Amino acid sequence: MEGALKGKRGKRAVTLAASVALLTVLALTLSVTVWAEERQPVGEKQVTQQTAKGLTIDYWEPQVGSKQVVCINDWQNDIHGDLFGTSQLGYWDAAALYASSVSPVNYAASHYYGVAALSALNPVYFGLQGPWYFNMTTPYQYVEEVVDISEAPEAAEFPEATYAVRYLYVFSGGHRLWGHHYCSNDAAEKAWKDWGYTLEGYSVADERPVKFVYRYLSPSDKKTPVARTVMSFPVSVGSTGVLDAVYVSSGKYSYMDHGFSWEAVAEGKAVTPAGVFDTLLIRRLESGGSEEGVEYVWLAQDLGHVASASSLPGEPHQEFGEATYLSVLKEVVSGKEGKE
Repeated sequence: MEGALKGKRGKRAVTLAASVALLTVLALTLSVTVWAEERQPVGEKQVTQQTAKGLTIDYWEPQVGSKQVVCINDWQNDIHGDLFGTSQLGYWDAAALYASSVSPVNYAASHYYGVAALSALNPVYFGLQGPWYFNMTTPYQYVEEVVDISEAPEAAEFPEATYAVRYLYVFSGGHRLWGHHYCSNDAAEKAWKDWGYTLEGYSVADERPVKFVYRYLSPSDKKTPVARTVMSFPVSVGSTGVLDAVYVSSGKYSYMDHGFSWEAVAEGKAVTPAGVFDTLLIRRLESGGSEEGVEYVWLAQDLGHVASASSLPGEPHQEFGEATYLSVLKEVVSGKEGKE
């Protein structure tokens, strides 16, 4: 979808394609959201913090057939321009909201054409001590499932991949994005690797979806295929790591993904619609570029991320009060050898 947009929407298309990759790349097993430190939400059962000190999350093999449903906010449309400004409101946002195979979009008549940049961000409340409570009631979702490599349509493009993660984003107006991440594991290194991904969706008034294949290339020569080590284990409080920079190319649209550094800063119980989990709180800081920001993810053994929150681009404070990208685990289906 993003790559199909042309002209002055192209730069933003690349930015959103990068966001899709970042949101899915570490979730390999995976209204308004509010979470509160040691605060009991209405209707929630109080959970006593019982996580043993020294929680360690070790390597596991994602199982074919495992599936997760995650509630997200409707960040795709950015209808008030909080993320990318107002210059393209009525263009990109109307296209994303009203994309249809029936008729083209009348941008000038769009409700969002020239709208003022009013705040549409989500308040969050969290600290470094659990338990953490998560509520998410939006209908917008991210769904992913681990599938056999033989079920992935672009497997030949990624010969090193041994399995794939099929994903689907559901946003407002029936707008959807979907595709696959092509992955492999290194049990000796206790690491997950991602070789690239596909992205599909409807461009403005197109009758058929447009597909783009994004490959990770070496930043030094922008030609050599490389894999990203998206997570390495074991992880405990104090563990640190980096997601290395890569050059991402579809042949038509390309961009430099600067990666990020991460640190496990706390441990505690996370209460989500999918259950109560012992988690590590991981803080991620984007590296390089002009979009530096802060993201927190809650990592659970054998599941991956059960919740996450990202700051505005350029946010300098590591305990921010408004979030852009949000996710909370809603449902888990075990794989063939997994446990529900």
